[in-house]
Amino acid sequence: LKEIQQLLQNLSIGSSFTRRRDKVFSLRISDYKSLKIFFEQIGFVIKRKQEKLEAGLARYKRKGIRKYSLGIKKLALDMLENGHNHQEIGNMLNTSYANVHDWRKADKNPDYYKEKWQRWKNVDSKRKSQTVTTLSN
Repeated sequence: LKEIQQLLQNLSIGSSFTRRRDKVFSLRISDYKSLKIFFEQIGFVIKRKQEKLEAGLARYKRKGIRKYSLGIKKLALDMLENGHNHQEIGNMLNTSYANVHDWRKADKNPDYYKEKWQRWKNVDSKRKSQTVTTLSN
């Protein structure tokens, strides 16, 4: 998996490992930019997976900045408190589950978005320098 992750990094596709069960790991691509690159340059051989990825990209709300009212965010947080999961709430409110996740993080940490943006800038510049290094070798 580490070799696959490195190959993805060479294409500027960010990924992370998750441990699902004992000795079972998965490689996850979660940001829009990386998913879009994966879709356009690699894709899936299995048609239903490719269609699912394409549909997910079409629904992804972060292609541009979309503002949500404080009322929607509060409703999502209340739904979390009442036992709904991020995916359910995203489906009910017609948004990405990642937005719901971010709203919860921001509710607990007022600097969450600022810190997230800084992390993204650091990762993005690191990816670019790795790509340049790889291309020059």
